[in-house]
Amino acid sequence: DAVGASDCIANYIKGTQIMKFSVIIPVYNKAATLGKAIDSVLNQTFDDFEIVVVNDGSTDEFCEVIRTYMDDVIDEP
Repeated sequence: DAVGASDCIANYIKGTQIMKFSVIIPVYNKAATLGKAIDSVLNQTFDDFEIVVVNDGSTDEFCEVIRTYMDDVIDEP
């Protein structure tokens, strides 16, 4: 059996969970819809994923929306 690239990475990075896929949510002044987007991902039946929110200089309440998820779903590096 050939070892897949993801297996090599998993073996190389000990103790780090490798997600099956990433959901990238770019944000620019979209705090009003960000929570709905995150909730949509969290409500899926598949749970082996990560959500990456990329802020592109928002001046709205982006940070407040993210803070509502901090304790439950966000791992900080």
